[in-house]
Amino acid sequence: GGCDGKDETYCAEQRGSVLVEVKGSVTLTCNFTYPKDQPGEVRVSWRRGLPDRCGYGEVIYNHTGGWTHRDYRGRISPVGNHIEDGSATITIRDLRRTDRPMFCCRVEIHGGSKHIQGWQNRHGTYMLYK
Repeated sequence: GGCDGKDETYCAEQRGSVLVEVKGSVTLTCNFTYPKDQPGEVRVSWRRGLPDRCGYGEVIYNHTGGWTHRDYRGRISPVGNHIEDGSATITIRDLRRTDRPMFCCRVEIHGGSKHIQGWQNRHGTYMLYK
């Protein structure tokens, strides 16, 4: 799904699917919008999705602090640093068939230690192995 370009809505958009190969790599991008008057720190994480939707799968990478899930250590790296511009990108290397079925980007806004708002694309980027 796409964001309609209105910056005042909570939205996260990702490519629907991507063709990948075992041992290859994939770059995933999440573009997001939120009300610009929303105070707080924006945090973005990537989760492993469920077979048909994002839901609350395990977090595999967190841009804040660069935390990586043990299954992906040494295989995930962030591309650039564009969180403030509404974009988060990661590359996953040395793909395994177990890296699936999809990856989902989740955006959260925190004010101090308080969680203010969180949202994600309902359908993440689906991995189609060649």
